[in-house]
Amino acid sequence: MLLDLKPIMAVPGDSVSFLESFDLSDLCYGVSFPVTEPVIAQGTVRNTAGVLVMKGTVSTRIHGICDRCAADFQRDVSFPIDAVLVTELSSDLIPTLVAAVSYEGKDPLELSAFVNDALSIELEG
Repeated sequence: MLLDLKPIMAVPGDSVSFLESFDLSDLCYGVSFPVTEPVIAQGTVRNTAGVLVMKGTVSTRIHGICDRCAADFQRDVSFPIDAVLVTELSSDLIPTLVAAVSYEGKDPLELSAFVNDALSIELEG
């Protein structure tokens, strides 16, 4: 999904909401593909004093095999999205941000790539 942020870039306080379902069944974790059900991303991107801040949640159900007993299991997972969209990643900013996402500012934001990366990081944790 492409998220067009141009309308809010020049208007502090404006926001754009998103609610999208993604198929990430091709996401490989180790030797398995635990995401067989839709991944739902919802939230908003708000222009806060000229800074684009994305807040929301990503949720899905993962399927796996227990390392201890080898039984199949399912687990609902949900985690927050908390990111600042920046045009340039500066080493001064990185330690202070929960997440900084590089965004050129002229093209729509590719939300599916962001959600894929966020879910991959969450599964690693």
